[in-house]
This record gives sequence, structure tokens and C-alpha cells, in this order.
Amino acid sequence: MGRQKSFEDLTEQPIVARIPGSSRSRLKELAKDPSRRFLNALMTEIMTYFFKEKPYEKGLKFRIPRFTIRFENGNPVRTGWIQFNVYLPTDLKDRMMAEIERLRTEERLLATSANFTVSAIFWWFATVEPEGEETRAYDESLKKIHRKWKRGRDESLYS
Repeated sequence: MGRQKSFEDLTEQPIVARIPGSSRSRLKELAKDPSRRFLNALMTEIMTYFFKEKPYEKGLKFRIPRFTIRFENGNPVRTGWIQFNVYLPTDLKDRMMAEIERLRTEERLLATSANFTVSAIFWWFATVEPEGEETRAYDESLKKIHRKWKRGRDESLYS
């Protein structure tokens, strides 16, 4: 069984993050778009444009994922956050790890692959595909800035 691959060059080791259950449901809904079809394709798109925009250089604070359970009076209680494994193409994951290392050394930020990924997801929900909003103004601005909007892997990022 295992996971379905939407790309052939996905890394074998996932980025393990935690997100709210409602965010996972929203990601699954967005992944149903015919141009994506899989969560892997959606996550590749999110991370690609997160790198293009670099909102963390424009003031975005990295989100720290919460734990999936906490203890109250010695009893485990679910927090509503769930584990979310992200499989990216190898070159995109390598680029992310290099950017995290740069942020740690040059910017002195405590960035991890988990909070980098969670921040990218929340940024996408807030700016690119806000829930319940019919207009895609941010989508249009990305088209103007980065040429024609392309779903999936953008080869110009890797040249």
C-alpha cells in the first residue's frame, strides 16, 4: 500500500509536521483540484511559492506547531492538532533545508523543517487561497510578479 506518488522524485523521508485537523481537511479539499490531484502536488506548489515570495523576509513570523496531545491532571487530552507528513521533490526539500540553515546562521532564527512547513501552509491559507473568499487577488498579484501562474512544479526555480 503506502502513499500514492504524484511525482517520481519524492524524498523517501517525509518532513514531519503537526497541523490543526481542520487545516488537513482544507488541504485535502484543495488537493482535489484537477491541476493537483494529490497532496504532494499541492504541498509542492505551496512550498514553491513560499520560496518565491519569502514572506518571512517581509515580516511573517514562523509558526510553532503545537503538540497532538497535552496532559491535564495527568490525563492525555487531544489538542486538535495532528501529525502531517509532507513528501516534497528531492530538490525542493534540499532547497528548503539550505534556506533553513541560512536562516539559522545569518538571521539567527530558530527555524525547523516543521515550523517552516506549517508557516507555509498558514501563509497559503491566509493569502493565496483564503477560505470562503471568491476573489483571488493575491493569485493575480503572483501572476503579475512571477509571470504566468503555473500549478505544480515551476522549472524556472531550479535553473
